[in-house]
Amino acid sequence: MTEERAYEILELDKDASKEEIKKKYENFMRLTKFDKSYDEKLITEAFDFLMGYSWGEVKGEADYYAKGINKKKIENFFYHYSRHLLYGIIALVIFGAIAISVLSRQPKPDVGVLMTGDTFVTDSVAIETAIEQDFGFEFVRVIPVMISLTADGEVNSANMTLLATTLQGGEGDVIFTDLKTLTFLAKEDTLEDLSLHFDELGIDKDDSRIMWMKNDIYNTVYAAGINLGDFNEFDDYLTNPLTFIAIPDYTRNTENAFIMMKQYIDNQVD
Repeated sequence: MTEERAYEILELDKDASKEEIKKKYENFMRLTKFDKSYDEKLITEAFDFLMGYSWGEVKGEADYYAKGINKKKIENFFYHYSRHLLYGIIALVIFGAIAISVLSRQPKPDVGVLMTGDTFVTDSVAIETAIEQDFGFEFVRVIPVMISLTADGEVNSANMTLLATTLQGGEGDVIFTDLKTLTFLAKEDTLEDLSLHFDELGIDKDDSRIMWMKNDIYNTVYAAGINLGDFNEFDDYLTNPLTFIAIPDYTRNTENAFIMMKQYIDNQVD
């Protein structure tokens, strides 16, 4: 190896400084990781020659070859492998997100029961168990959304935002609620018009339990829910009773929802 040849290999001028030689060498070393046309051994030999190292001997800056971890080694590692670390972190984050999604995924319920109104659900599990036993469902999910009122008697906007998000997510197939919340849901056009299903529910349009509500969006009146009167099956698990039953207009499990509604209606005496 001659001096002229070494400068030629590293593509440097003969007046290049030691720092310029180091930077050029490091750039070539990074290229060799992706482009095998570069001769890593030849480049290293040229670098060693210009830096005054004997080819074949392990010499150089003492920090690189000292035992243990030091600042120089850490800087060198991140200089050469920062891109690899970034790719590794991105891959780890993606894998972690997928793993969490898979592990946290729950089976779809036979029916989702949304319990919303000015009440607090004290025992969701007990309600789920009762419904599973009543209808032979394997898996029931109760979604409690408590609705509070403002000083003016209006529904709290934060509560309604949560309720709307829950409904839009398709979590509730059947709704147990109170009159105030039922009225709000009817005005917001989020409930199924039960008059379309009177035959399957086994009720007549003149049934006094039907809650006819006005839809402010379309300026129409429709059957928004059914008043279950003295219905008290879940009262032990609620701070206030929810005596109105309804169906959201985008229920997933329509068949199971109407099976539940019909049975609860049939158990009532007009």
